[in-house]
Amino acid sequence: EEIAVFVYTDSEDRPVAVTESPKALLDEFAVLEAKEIAPFGAFMDWGLPKDLLVPKAEMGQNMVPGKKYLIKVCIDYQTNRLIGVNKYRDFISEAPISYVPGTEVSGLVFDKTDLGYKVLIEDKYEGLVFANEVFQPLEVGDLRKFFVKKRRDDGKVDLQLLPVGRVKYDE
Repeated sequence: EEIAVFVYTDSEDRPVAVTESPKALLDEFAVLEAKEIAPFGAFMDWGLPKDLLVPKAEMGQNMVPGKKYLIKVCIDYQTNRLIGVNKYRDFISEAPISYVPGTEVSGLVFDKTDLGYKVLIEDKYEGLVFANEVFQPLEVGDLRKFFVKKRRDDGKVDLQLLPVGRVKYDE
């Protein structure tokens, strides 16, 4: 009988196979909760018995247990182990010119600021939904569709939850 497994190494570098899947695989982003903070890094809950380590050098900010952060799963080339990286801007590109108002995109809400909600669009671009334009529940970790309001000169995208123009009334 064949089964799908996820293989990772334990603390003694022995391979471990589990039938559960983590919230993100290699080179993928996910919003993960910090479980424990240590002097050398943070341990994130990624859905497996062994937590994912975000080394201190890969933290974009000081982390707090219980708070959620955008993490990309990468390989630490010194130890050949999977690690988390919180410095997401290293992996973000400028949004394409084709992102005109009304374009539908898929996005992951990854942070709430005074200005609004930061959104990772299609694992490549950064967007923002302004707080004064949110009229429905929106939580960090939500994966949903958004609509381009404007592509800014800095390559970031202003987003909205409803389509522009008459389309929103048709829905």
